Amino acid sequence: MTRTPLEGARRNVGALCCITVVACSEMATLPTPRDARADANGNADGDAGALVDSAIATDTGVPTPDVPSVVDAGCVPMTLPAAMGITVAEPFSALYRAYDIGRVPGLPATRYGGCLIDRDDPNLMYIGVDSETPMGSIYAIRVVRDCGRHIIGYSGTARLVASAPYVDANLFYDRDGNILYSMWPVNQIAILRPGSMMPSQVINLMPFGVEQQASPGGLAFVPTGFVGAGELRAVGWPNFGWFRIPYGYRDRTYTLMNAERRAMFTNGTGGFAYVPAGSPMIDRPALIMAEWATSVSLFDVDMRGDVQLATRRPFLTGLTNAWGAYFEPVTGDFMFPSWGNDRVIVVRGFATPQPPPIPPPG
Repeated sequence: MTRTPLEGARRNVGALCCITVVACSEMATLPTPRDARADANGNADGDAGALVDSAIATDTGVPTPDVPSVVDAGCVPMTLPAAMGITVAEPFSALYRAYDIGRVPGLPATRYGGCLIDRDDPNLMYIGVDSETPMGSIYAIRVVRDCGRHIIGYSGTARLVASAPYVDANLFYDRDGNILYSMWPVNQIAILRPGSMMPSQVINLMPFGVEQQASPGGLAFVPTGFVGAGELRAVGWPNFGWFRIPYGYRDRTYTLMNAERRAMFTNGTGGFAYVPAGSPMIDRPALIMAEWATSVSLFDVDMRGDVQLATRRPFLTGLTNAWGAYFEPVTGDFMFPSWGNDRVIVVRGFATPQPPPIPPPG
C-alpha cells in the first residue's frame, strides 16, 4: 500500500497514552520526575517524600510504578469487549487478547503519535497528536484501570502539555526521565527534558548517515540484557532501513555518532518495541513491529538487539493504520495507537518491561 507523506496513509501509533494533567491556564507542564536517588523509604533528595505514593526506589536506581496504589483505592471491576475486526494470529491467540479502549477524549485532531505512561504516575498517559506535522504536540490524560491493573479507558479530557513538532510513532523515557521521540519526515530525533514544554534538544540525523528517505518513525533503546544494551535503533520510511545509531550522553545531552544500516525491511515499518523477556510463547529475544497499514509482526533479534528479518511471523491482523508500539510498565500490556482513525488497541498477555537501560557515557 502506497503512503503519502503527512496524509492519512501513514501511522497508527498514537493514542494510547493517558496522562494525568497538571493544569495551567493554557498549557500544563510535563511533571518533573523526582530525583532517581532515593533512600530506603523511597524518599528522594529534596523531595521530602512528596512522591512516595506514586513511585518506589529499586536497586537499579530508577523509580518504578507503585503498582498497589494503582487499584487499592477503588478499582473498576469491568471487562472490555474484544477489539472488533482485529485477529491475534495463531498460536498466540491461545494466550493473548486484543481490546479497544477507544479514542482519547478532548484531543483536537486525529493523527495519533506515540504514547507513554508517566514514570512516576501509573495512571497518567502522554500521547502525540497531529503526528508528522509542524503542529505536533503531546497531550496528557488520566487512564482508568480495572482490578487487574489493566487500562480499560480514560478519565476526564486530555490537556496539552508540550509542543512536539513532527512527533511520530515512538515516545519513550531514558534513564534520567528525558522523553525521546522520533520526528518524521524531517529525519530528526527530539529530547524533551523533565518540566519542558518544548524540545530541549533536536538532532538532525542526516550528518550521521541516515538518508532523508529513511527518516525514522520507529525509534527505541536496546534493552538491558543485550550486548547492545542502551544503544539506539531506528527504522525509516519510505526507505525501510534498520539503523544502529551510536551516541554519547552527558548532562542530559546526546551526542550522536555515525549510524550504521544493518538491515532492510521489505514491508512497511512503523513503531516498534522490544518484547519484554518472559512473555509467554515468545521464547527468544524479539521485537514487535507495526507494519503499515494492517499488520503487526514479531521478529527475533540477536544479542546486539538487531532484527533478524527471516524470522518474521504475524502477531495481529486487521488493525487499520497500525503505527505505534509501546509496552506499558504496570502490566506489560502492549498499546497500539491508530494513526488517523482515533483508535487505541491494548493487547494483554505480555510480561512487564524493564526500566530504561543505562546510557553510554558522553
